[in-house]
Amino acid sequence: MSRKMSKSNFPQKNNHQVAVSQQSYSGPLPPPAAMAKYEEICPGSAERILKMAELQSEHRKHLECKVIEAQIKISQTGQIFALIIAVSCLISAVICAWCNQPWPASVLGGVTLVGSITAFITGKKQKDSNFAQKP
Repeated sequence: MSRKMSKSNFPQKNNHQVAVSQQSYSGPLPPPAAMAKYEEICPGSAERILKMAELQSEHRKHLECKVIEAQIKISQTGQIFALIIAVSCLISAVICAWCNQPWPASVLGGVTLVGSITAFITGKKQKDSNFAQKP
């Protein structure tokens, strides 16, 4: 039993076309056309959106100030501890030299001076490169 298939037995293909449109914007405020639509839909919404953007900007600035203050405090604390360590090592070197111990005095004094000088040079180079990178 052979059966012949005709075109009508196969499902028909339906071609569909879909168009997709996307708009995007960056920043705290929508574009003016979108702002006008918001205002049409809900009167007063444009003013609320502006107020929200202003508050967000103030909040961001406040947080940036706090971060900068914290970074300064951390930097100062590190410098104070480095000074304490360097002075302690130099005092130890002087005490060793006074007690006729030239090798420990040389090592303590030399390592402290070389480390301090290296830290100052490295810090200066890093500071200069940071300034050069800023627009």
